[in-house]
Amino acid sequence: METPGLLSPEDFARGRFSAVAVLASEAELLILDAQRRGGTVLLPSLILAEIETLADRLSIIRDGRIVALGTLTQLRGT
Repeated sequence: METPGLLSPEDFARGRFSAVAVLASEAELLILDAQRRGGTVLLPSLILAEIETLADRLSIIRDGRIVALGTLTQLRGT
């Protein structure tokens, strides 16, 4: 399977990457591979540990608008 340039939650919801069929570790490898290839992964999450592990940059979206964008360190202000 070729890794697309953009992965979104809809890809998983539509069964393109079925959450039942794809183990969490395999999904993580798919995400990391997309990043390595220069792709973008939309990964909505409220779980900080997940974000710290998988994201090199993130955005905070409020009411459909990006209100903050950067690395986790930048957004933490350290």
